[in-house]
Amino acid sequence: MRAKIKVWIENDKGEILFGEGKTKLLEMIEELGSISKAAQECGIDYKKAWNHVKLIEEKIKDPIIVRKKGGKDGGGSTLTPKGKELIEAYKNMREEMLRLCDEKYSEHFIIEGKPIVLPSEEKS
Repeated sequence: MRAKIKVWIENDKGEILFGEGKTKLLEMIEELGSISKAAQECGIDYKKAWNHVKLIEEKIKDPIIVRKKGGKDGGGSTLTPKGKELIEAYKNMREEMLRLCDEKYSEHFIIEGKPIVLPSEEKS
């Protein structure tokens, strides 16, 4: 048994600005070199992927991807240093919060080395 949490960043209006999904999208853009391929890998359409990128760039007031137009060698996209920094900062914060979650779970739900059995887990 363990506690689980989800971590995201939202604005004062409660709108999600950054989290697990957008992190994965940016990682896929960097890995695959294409917003279109990254969107497909993340199970979202191309327009939604672009909207995510635009929203992030608008909120942090910095570009997070470099777009290369198509042509003889084809187009593509890569992350800017700011885009890579954003992913790293989120992942570091998330990992720290998950460690804290595990620590707090142990503090509150482990007694004398044994987990507390919650009613839904008791055998009939």
